[in-house]
Amino acid sequence: MNRKVNKYIGFNDTLLLIFGIPLLGFIIPYVFFRLNPFDEQLPIQYFLGSIIHVAIYWITDRSIFIFFRKRWPSITDINKRAAATSITIFVFTCTFCYTGGGLIAPLMFQDANPAIKAITTLDYNIASLTATAVIGAIYETIYVLYQLKHVMVEREKLKKENLQSQLETLKNQVNPHFLFNSLNTLASVIPEDPVMAVKFVQNLSTVYRYILEIRNKELITIREEIECINAYEFLLKIRFGESIVLRVKVPNEDLEKQIVPLSLQILLENAIKHNVVSKKRPLTIEFKSVNENLIVVNNLQPKMEQEHSTKMGLENVKKRYQLLSGRNVEVIQGSETFSVALPIIETEDYAGINH
Repeated sequence: MNRKVNKYIGFNDTLLLIFGIPLLGFIIPYVFFRLNPFDEQLPIQYFLGSIIHVAIYWITDRSIFIFFRKRWPSITDINKRAAATSITIFVFTCTFCYTGGGLIAPLMFQDANPAIKAITTLDYNIASLTATAVIGAIYETIYVLYQLKHVMVEREKLKKENLQSQLETLKNQVNPHFLFNSLNTLASVIPEDPVMAVKFVQNLSTVYRYILEIRNKELITIREEIECINAYEFLLKIRFGESIVLRVKVPNEDLEKQIVPLSLQILLENAIKHNVVSKKRPLTIEFKSVNENLIVVNNLQPKMEQEHSTKMGLENVKKRYQLLSGRNVEVIQGSETFSVALPIIETEDYAGINH
């Protein structure tokens, strides 16, 4: 029978709950208190109380694990998740030892023999903490292995799709429409201003050289992306004049951080493609870093007749961010603006193909 895997546990733990709770309920007294579960002189209610204890710890700890895994699901959050989970479970265990445990103790120690009466509070607390540690080790180990397996599968998937992903990215950036517009602009500039035409070719060359140099890279620094945007801006100014305005507001301390290559160019092209660009209605595109995100925002003035779009550009950026860093690209369309938040990727968060 195919049992559905709980993604917050990493496996279907039904059988583990059924057999693990009573087993641990018998093992803990034997290991810590030297009480033989097969000793006929020991009251059965003691082991029943032990099993109830283990069940309470087990179900509660399991719920705590699920809660924090829903809150921080990424494998990059493992340290934060483990710390929060450990502290919460420790506090619960200590609290239950001194409060809730008293409700079950009478059941365990009623008519107890000397071996049971010899159990101290310290012994009881150590046994309780050990039980939760064993439960935690089981669930955390299996969950980490599950996540690692999931990451490996996703990396293999990305490897297979990497060439297609690169082609789609380049297709959205270096497309015949862009080349046609650039050459048309150049043709109009040459007879009027040969010096400007030379600068145009130089900047066009810079953009294409950048694309060729980074096409095999998974991440690029914001500084490199901005440098390409500056060259790209020159081409756009020749084409649109003052009808397009680019503003870069990224502090120096963020320039060496990383983002997905060509993401800014793709978002810039999308903004131009889907919005009116005219002297009466200038298109303003702003790049700024806010709360570990690089925000690309433009004033929203959609064209009456939208060009045909496969929407592969933005989807490609989203997919690469998710696979490389486990973080999502956020898209927000308001009444007057359209913005895309690209997560700034720190080196320790990077989960690239070859790492």
